[in-house]
Amino acid sequence: MRRTIYLYLLTIVYTVAAQGVWVKEGENETAVGNEYFTLYLSKGKGWLMDRLEDKKGVVILSDFHIYTDWGIYPKGYIGSKEEKEGRLKIERMKDALIAVGEGELKAGGVKMDEPIRYIVKYKVGREALLGVDVELKFEGSPRKVSAFLAQVFAIPSAKQWLVNSFDGLISEDMGNVVDRCWQSRDEPLSLEEPFIWILTQWGKLRIEKIYSQPQAQNIFLFDGGNGNLVFFFGFMDGSPQEFQTFKASYIIRL
Repeated sequence: MRRTIYLYLLTIVYTVAAQGVWVKEGENETAVGNEYFTLYLSKGKGWLMDRLEDKKGVVILSDFHIYTDWGIYPKGYIGSKEEKEGRLKIERMKDALIAVGEGELKAGGVKMDEPIRYIVKYKVGREALLGVDVELKFEGSPRKVSAFLAQVFAIPSAKQWLVNSFDGLISEDMGNVVDRCWQSRDEPLSLEEPFIWILTQWGKLRIEKIYSQPQAQNIFLFDGGNGNLVFFFGFMDGSPQEFQTFKASYIIRL
């Protein structure tokens, strides 16, 4: 495994032109876009992001979902991809559109007795960035559990990742091992400027201004092989914790 740690401060200046924002609403799929990308939201996936494409139609992100598979309910996938009765609304602002997907985690389309409801907001403005806000609400009896609960998306064609950690910049090439290749539990994010950069075959993707309340137990990257990198926002990842409302936010910048 090759890993490099850089102990210096990195400053980048972004210059982006302001352009229009549009939405195309459909029964099973809604698209929101601007000059730089198109966000596709799918009814079949709980009205969450199916994929994000750049202006050339190249898939940047895919398979955004929220799930648990142990600790809260019986083992097995219970997640947003099983939500077939979700809701989507479009909030129109002066310079942006916000797509709000709502629903609850389900197993095989079946409601859970003590549901976890989600509200996910995607903000598309006039720049080459996507704002994401996630809120999870547990509607059950208060209790402390050890469990796994995460929000996930895949980044295809990844070649290298870079994390601004508490101790400096960490970088590693893809393909070293099919496993978790970085975890905030072991190498915490910077408190002042938490970000993750992914170098792909089509360009660079940046996950910036990463925030969670309460603090996520483990944000991590999983190298799935063949350039497939998966981002996990692990609200719960094994440590005992009492159920409450979980919130997360970040910006995805192209």
